[in-house]
Amino acid sequence: MTSRWARRRPRGLKRLWRPLVAIAVAALVAVAIEVSGSIGEGRAALIYMGFDPARARLIAALCVEAIVVAIAAFATGLSLVPSVAGIGLFGAMYARSFAAETHAALTSNAVAGRFDPIGWLVTLGTLIGSAIVVAWAAATLATVLRSATVHALDDLRLLIRDHGPRRKVVRPSLLFAAIAALAIAGPVFTDMVNYDPDVHMRVGGDQPVGLVNAGAQPPPITSQGSTVGNGGTNQLILPPSGAAQGDEPVLSATRPWLAWRPSGSGRVIKVTFPAPWTGGLQNEANIWVYTPPGYDTTDRRYPVIYEVPWGNTGWGRIGTFNILDAMTDTGAIPGHVTVFVSETGGPYPDSECMDSPDHREHIETYLTQTVVPYIDATYRTIAAPAGRSLLGMSQGGYCVAMLALRHPNLFATAMAFSGYYEAAIQSAQTVNAALPFDGDKAAITSHSPMSLVEGYDRAVGRRLLFELSADPTSPFYGIQYQRFAAALKAAGIPTALFPTPFGHAWQAPRTQLPEILTTLAAHEVALGAFGA
Repeated sequence: MTSRWARRRPRGLKRLWRPLVAIAVAALVAVAIEVSGSIGEGRAALIYMGFDPARARLIAALCVEAIVVAIAAFATGLSLVPSVAGIGLFGAMYARSFAAETHAALTSNAVAGRFDPIGWLVTLGTLIGSAIVVAWAAATLATVLRSATVHALDDLRLLIRDHGPRRKVVRPSLLFAAIAALAIAGPVFTDMVNYDPDVHMRVGGDQPVGLVNAGAQPPPITSQGSTVGNGGTNQLILPPSGAAQGDEPVLSATRPWLAWRPSGSGRVIKVTFPAPWTGGLQNEANIWVYTPPGYDTTDRRYPVIYEVPWGNTGWGRIGTFNILDAMTDTGAIPGHVTVFVSETGGPYPDSECMDSPDHREHIETYLTQTVVPYIDATYRTIAAPAGRSLLGMSQGGYCVAMLALRHPNLFATAMAFSGYYEAAIQSAQTVNAALPFDGDKAAITSHSPMSLVEGYDRAVGRRLLFELSADPTSPFYGIQYQRFAAALKAAGIPTALFPTPFGHAWQAPRTQLPEILTTLAAHEVALGAFGA
């Protein structure tokens, strides 16, 4: 005879089955999100959009909670159990950040404000409340969607019930087709958003610069950071080898521009020149000129930043004009005329900013003998090396290093993000880098930054500053970054290093540009760009 407990056990297990499934689904989804790297990608995207790392962690944790709760609720039809699981997941994800922020508040000084225990409790309660609201909303929407989906599937079953022999084939086939479509479309759509909508329409080109580096992790929360004369973090000025005692400083902490600090916004105009090439896709070349807040209301002269060779396309997407406006208005930097020079339309996919040996393209001459004189003649500029700097990303990193070393009579500072420093270098990231050189060994040697620094005049090099940003662990750009930094140090050329986890992505300049521009301003002051 079956016992009463044995007869009731299936009912108890049945009541527990759906909650256990909900917990299992929530756990599997959380693990899948972590393994896929989606959490890091989400944080990176939020930082790119302007959020600091702490807020990016908070928003990313809430988003992951919502996804986990929604999927578990949709799969099981339950609301409470998935919600509790999601709230617990949020707590696990954000606990470390909250602990770090608590520690920073407890150890803050009087300037930053004293720790407020009541405010701490209110903050904790707000986080818990936010997690509950997000879980409730996700579970409610998911259960409603589940109900609608069940009804739709019932309708579909009625439509195909007369096709009995095909039933077992059609339904699995549709399922596998849907999974395959998602597997293909998901990564493609991500690439379209991260790079360009046409990124999968082209093959055989250099590695494009993405908006975000999905594998990068934002820097950890710290209560304070090391500084190098300008309030920035994670920077290192490499002292030049064998510098004579009494050499002028590389950076200055004074800010003479505070006496004339403006407010407002700058403006951008487009200027067109005859193309510095033959046989290209278009017969003109474009530059975009940004003039800073206050430019139109004073007669003051301004230092100039020359960006090469992407124009304002990528730099505009990361909010460079807003960064320049804000830093000028707050007095963090002086106003800069900023020139974005584009190579688009030439005969080579990448110009390498040089005059090609086959005479089809003369970008270097165009930059140094056309663009710079035009800017000095048209705008109120500080027409001296101390007042001119170069800015570049990827190929642009190579360009600014090469141009600064070859033309120290024009430029005093080079700011390079994820650059490479060997001319015509062959790699998966630089498929087109060798094309303009056409195998000309003399041109390669004379345009290679790694070759140019060898035996460089120390008196000239001492007045230069190289600001280098890259992920030191990157198998290509990281190696180039470390080798070039070592070569600059050996040559006695001052160098500021800005390691970043974001690497070859627009996240890096988006997050580091303020620090790098502040260091640039400190170098301009040290060189006397603004007078005594």
